[in-house]
Formats: sequence, C-alpha cells, structure tokens
Amino acid sequence: WVSQVAWSPDSERIVTGSGGIDPEWYPVDEETKVMVWDANTGARIFALPGHTAHITSIDFSPSGDRFATSSFDGSVRIWDLYGGDEILVIRETNGFERVDWLPVGDYLITVGDEIGFWDANTGEKGWHLTADYALYSPDGTRFLARYGNQKLEVWDWNFDHFSLSYTMLGSSLNLGEFAWAPSGELVASAGVGNAMVWDVRPVESLPIPGGLSFGLHWTEAGDRFMATALGGVFRMWDVLTHGVELEITMEEGFYGNEISHAEDRIATGTLQGNVYVWEAASGRQLLKIPAMERRDWISSTAVGQEVFARWSPDDLRLATGGADGLAKIWDAQSGELLLVYSGHTPRGARGIFDLRWLRNPA
Repeated sequence: WVSQVAWSPDSERIVTGSGGIDPEWYPVDEETKVMVWDANTGARIFALPGHTAHITSIDFSPSGDRFATSSFDGSVRIWDLYGGDEILVIRETNGFERVDWLPVGDYLITVGDEIGFWDANTGEKGWHLTADYALYSPDGTRFLARYGNQKLEVWDWNFDHFSLSYTMLGSSLNLGEFAWAPSGELVASAGVGNAMVWDVRPVESLPIPGGLSFGLHWTEAGDRFMATALGGVFRMWDVLTHGVELEITMEEGFYGNEISHAEDRIATGTLQGNVYVWEAASGRQLLKIPAMERRDWISSTAVGQEVFARWSPDDLRLATGGADGLAKIWDAQSGELLLVYSGHTPRGARGIFDLRWLRNPA
C-alpha cells in the first residue's frame, strides 16, 4: 500500500512511497518502493529500487530537482527527480521515521533514535540530539525538539554550531502535536486537555560601540537595560522596541553604570577615577565626583584608576569602589565625601571589584 505521497515543487511530478509495517502481511517489493509519476497523465516515469522496508517520509530539496526518502530499513536516500538516479545513501543502525530537507542550504534533518543533521551533498553527519522529534522553523534557521510529552526546546543552528534559545517544560504540557507559526515567532503545542501558544522570538543582538563592555543593568520595571563600554559609550535600550533611548559619550571611558531606584538618575564610573551622575531622561550631567585620588603607584595612563558607583536604597548616597582598594560613601546631591572604608589591597589585587548596599540591615 502507498504510505507516502509528495508533490514536486513545480507541480509536474508526484513521488510515492509504499510498504507496510509488518513484512509478513505486506511483502517488500524493492522494485516499487519508491515511484515517480507524471502529475498530468498519471503515467509512471520511474520505479526506484533500493529501499527494503516501509517508506516513512519524502521531502524535496529547495531547488526541487532532488528528493529524499527515509525508511525503516535504516537508510535515507537522495534521488534525482528528473534522471531517476540514486545520488546518495545515508545509513544508520536503526530505521528513520522522518527526513526533512531544510529550506536553506543543502542540509537534512532526520528523526529516528535521535535527531540528526546531515550534509545532503556528502552525507556527513554534522550534529545530533537525543530528542524524539524535531520540526524546523519556516525559514530553516531554528528548530523545535521534543522530549517525551513534557519538554520542548527551541534551538538556533547552522551545520557546525547549535545554541539553545528556549526551554518549555512541565507536567501540564502533555505534548502531542506542535507547530510553528508562519512568522517563526510563535509555537503552538497541543496535548491532553490543553493547547498553548509560546512566544519564541529570538533575542536580538544590540550593538554598543567602544570595545569591551563593563556594566549591564536592568531597570527595576524590567522595561529598559543599559551597558557601558571602555571606549566611552553608554547606551540605554527599550526592551520592547530595541531602540536606543539614551546615549552618552565621553573620552574618559566608562567603567560600569547603575540607575537610581527612582530611575531619574544614572551613575557611571570611569577609567580615570571619576564618577558622573546624569539625568536619566536627557543625559544631562548633574554631578562629577573625583572618587579616586592620584597616588604614586597610579601610572599616567588610565589603567589602575577604574572606579564604579552604587546607589543607596534611598538614592541619597553613592558608594564607590575601585582600583585603590577604598570604599567611599558620597552625598549624591552635593558630591560631598561622607565616609571612607579601608582594608582592601590596592592595585596588585585589582582593588575592589564590587560592593552592595543592604536594604534592611539587622
């Protein structure tokens, strides 16, 4: 009996696969396992021998001149649609349940005992995953992997590199079917008694010029985040639009940042011993604090003078630390030095790396 049917991309030919799960009831006929038909007349064009068991799937290459077949005989075969030649055979110990030709590049994804990724030109296996089913996104750059009925993963991939983007899991999933939305940004899953829609939009890379970045902070509302670069660039982004809300540049080079709890001011450290306070709405400079004194061990270069700042819970004070090994408390309005704490080793041990205020000290 016919187990698989696929229409060629040009709508001129139809490929069928046949067979049965139990060879005792459905004897194997190698000569007629895969056949190519004229879609207009119904005439058989090719009978393609090679497979020795049930055909589980058929899929065409993006160019439409080749197609791949998978079988329980432990092979995936690639065929020339117009010449009828067998081009390549991929073999595994156990059978394949499915083969898909990805819409970008010449790559195949197979489902069997594991998920496999293959070069359709050489048959080289590029990567594998111990999931039980996989489905690629409409643009072919991501795929869903299913593990049993309680876990889904979204992966970004190319032939040599894979990275996990999202994991959806839980006993409430009871996964049966799942599917990508045409946009590739949503995934629907259906199980026993429920259906769910997941937002799986890829995280966008947001550039910040100025070389190596130090200091990444979110606002407490989680709607914005900010980063500073040693080359002297500060940026704050809107999470939803990915637009730059605020940019500040300066020659001293930034070394970390933190927004006040009221989110009206931003404190930035620098590589030259100064801390600056800026108006969050406009980027206007409000205060400059010379947080680190020059000492004999500090060279004439910027290295060794890095300093950062942290807001107190009431936003009235700033704590600073840096390469000199001193923690200092400043009035955040006037810039007056209030307290100095010593004891950390300067320079050789790189001074103070971080400090935190206690919100509710005992």
